[in-house]
Amino acid sequence: MIAEKGISGSPPSVKSMDFKFLREQGIANIQELAGDIWTDYNLHDPGITVLEVLCYALTDLSYRTEQLRNAFRSKVPIADSFKKKYLFEYEELIPSLPVTANDYESFIENNHEAVISAWVTPFPLMEENEIVKGGYEVSVFLQNDPNYKNLNSDVIEIIPEGKKVRIQVILCDGDNQRLQWDQISQIRSCTLAAGVSETFFQFEKHNAQVLLDLDLKFAQKKRYEKTTVKARVTITGVDRPLSKNTSIKRYKDAVLEAFGTKDFIDSLNHGLEKEHRKKGILNKIRHSLLPIRNLCEDFTAFKVVNLQEIKLHIQLTLEPDAPKNGTLLQKLYDHLDAFILSLLRKSKHPEHRDRKQILYTSNIIEELTGIEGVKAVQIENLNLFVDGIPTISLQDEGAFDCLHLQNFARYVPRISREKSVVVIVRNGIRNTLRASEVSAPFTTRSLADFLQGQKTKQKPSVVKEGLDEDFFEEIDSYVSIQEDFPGNYRLTPGSIPEKAKDQVKKQQKRFKSYLLFYERLLVDYLARLSGVTEQLSLKPEEDLTPYNLNDTLADTLPDIKNLELIKDHGNTSAYDPLEFYQRTLIEKDRMLDHLLARFGIRYKNLESRSGAKTEDHVRAKIRLLKDIPKITRGRGLGLPLLPEEPVVWGTGILSGLQARLYRLLGIGDKELLHERLTKTKSNDPKGFYLVEHRLLVPREEYQVYDKKLNQASSLLVDYLNELRDVSEGSFHYS
Repeated sequence: MIAEKGISGSPPSVKSMDFKFLREQGIANIQELAGDIWTDYNLHDPGITVLEVLCYALTDLSYRTEQLRNAFRSKVPIADSFKKKYLFEYEELIPSLPVTANDYESFIENNHEAVISAWVTPFPLMEENEIVKGGYEVSVFLQNDPNYKNLNSDVIEIIPEGKKVRIQVILCDGDNQRLQWDQISQIRSCTLAAGVSETFFQFEKHNAQVLLDLDLKFAQKKRYEKTTVKARVTITGVDRPLSKNTSIKRYKDAVLEAFGTKDFIDSLNHGLEKEHRKKGILNKIRHSLLPIRNLCEDFTAFKVVNLQEIKLHIQLTLEPDAPKNGTLLQKLYDHLDAFILSLLRKSKHPEHRDRKQILYTSNIIEELTGIEGVKAVQIENLNLFVDGIPTISLQDEGAFDCLHLQNFARYVPRISREKSVVVIVRNGIRNTLRASEVSAPFTTRSLADFLQGQKTKQKPSVVKEGLDEDFFEEIDSYVSIQEDFPGNYRLTPGSIPEKAKDQVKKQQKRFKSYLLFYERLLVDYLARLSGVTEQLSLKPEEDLTPYNLNDTLADTLPDIKNLELIKDHGNTSAYDPLEFYQRTLIEKDRMLDHLLARFGIRYKNLESRSGAKTEDHVRAKIRLLKDIPKITRGRGLGLPLLPEEPVVWGTGILSGLQARLYRLLGIGDKELLHERLTKTKSNDPKGFYLVEHRLLVPREEYQVYDKKLNQASSLLVDYLNELRDVSEGSFHYS
């Protein structure tokens, strides 16, 4: 059955839209106020006609009000042009800036394509034998680079011609820390340091590691300089690992010859270029973080994590219909990469951040048995290599219940395809597979390659625009109620001929003047209704101008200038723009208080007791609301300082807390410049210094003690030093 459509006979749910209810309520009010002199309430009575016209006008106002309310409640998107002019964007208001270590890690991962994963960990500094808290170290795990391949390794690798060994070198400084390449431009030569005895090999039995002292000669400032570095050298076989019984001394000559070859110098310079590439990525990360650092916190160190390689020796028993060797090995490493990825992501959850990272063999077996065609898995032995050095002696390798991994913020785990061995048993026949021995379709996939496919970007959704300026033009449109009166009232233009008696013309003018009282109320209501965005918006302060109802009436009623003003006891009913403006200001002031309350802010001007005007309060609150995105999202921000900023003092930069306090104190825009308060030309300077203890710690890039940042710092340091002397050493910067 087709449902009937039409106008509902039930009264409107909103009383102000119910014409019958308004008419009955109006007559009831008339009876109460003038029941002794007004007895005719029939349709022909002019008073009832006026009442009905006004009731109709009220239903129209109510309908438009409901339209506006529904428009704001609707989920239909608002036009971008309308939002930019009147409303805040949702993203502007939510405190979406990073606050916690997890937030900063997500920020780095989402804003730097080269980064797979990031870690932010505490990194306190020592200043005058005291710990200064608030510092953090940023460690990043990077994608493979097209030119430099694996950026998470600083290993220099060469294979001497004619030798079945691979030589891997890690350069370190005197403290056995990885060499910093910042000051090195190009390496010219590398030789064994003089004075080293024949027993230069230092390694644990069966572990092929060597510790050497090398002299590097490099170009610096148009001349050659030399430095002595330590080299951790790892020697492995090309086709298979060295035998446990192999004496490393047999490869002595191959190692020494390799350091003097052009290939090794080229490898060193290629590694140098790779380190500079990594340094460039870290600088970009640092520049993006400094403007959004938390108050009294700082990012002290940046580094790229290295790899910890997991060596697996496993045996797989296969089903008869298992995939071919190459396909099977590909799936095996894909499953292991996905498992390592899950460990990596799980470790970043807050509840797992401080836990030790453990790789359980039972989890590896569970992952591998999930591969199609694998019937059983047996782990023969496993080991963990850090910087090429096994954490378990090769002679002690075996099957363990678990493997204790290094901190992921230092070393990222990776299943080593070169060191791992996979033995498959198919139909009772054993076969040993190595990554280097498998032909197509197998291709080596690093963990970085695998994770690259995990990052997906969401396509922005396209939505249609809804609420816009045209909507409010329709809300504001007004047709005079004179158009709704019957024709015999002769209120429309041209309804009274020119030859009519003057008395008739006077009666028309008097009646129009009488209706003007109601017209003003209706026009004023519609103007306020369409101006609700003006009340809610944060328009520039210079737009805070008086609203003149007479101008609006003149546009709506062209003959208003010819109407007579009704006088009562000598007082004219003429509209007073100044009085109306003051009333509008009070309403605006209340509306601003309401908007501020939505953000948990109560504004109380310090000058309110000194007779400050409402207009000044309104302007101050507007300034405060304009900065809501900044002081809400950035309320925890420190000074947005970049070391490359040429002039800091006169740029007006403030920390999030300082900007918030400035606005809450009612300080205007002209006084927000972060100039030296002691040097200001104003007789009544306003403002204050907010000095972060982290910026008092001398750092070359910040140059805290010179005029570039803040002369108040040196004064504060002197004060703190005096306070420390008085307190007999009990005072701490931190």
